[in-house]
Amino acid sequence: MKGGGRRANGEGSEPRLRGDERWQVTYTGADGRRHAITMPKGSIKQACRDAVRAAIRAAEDGHAPADRRLSGLTPGQVEDALAGMRASGLAASSTVHVFHVLRIALNEAIRVGRARLDSAG
Repeated sequence: MKGGGRRANGEGSEPRLRGDERWQVTYTGADGRRHAITMPKGSIKQACRDAVRAAIRAAEDGHAPADRRLSGLTPGQVEDALAGMRASGLAASSTVHVFHVLRIALNEAIRVGRARLDSAG
């Protein structure tokens, strides 16, 4: 960090450029856990700083951090994954079990505000 010194508590880390050319920053959420924000390729360092500031403000307001891994999940991806399991020879009962566990996990994520239903779907 230019100018020396350490970052204050609650500021998050200094954005770093990862090997895949995406900026990443970490911060401590309202739940006390460390969270990472990874920006898409082509983003700039300042956009990463802005994203962590917004996440920290949301954490201070008591909002749970969004789970970005869920935000892009589509029904087609779930169907493809289940079809791949069946095609690989996984027992039908095992595939059904995976589906039920996924359904329970997604419903819980929606319930606690870590994911939301897409109103367009």
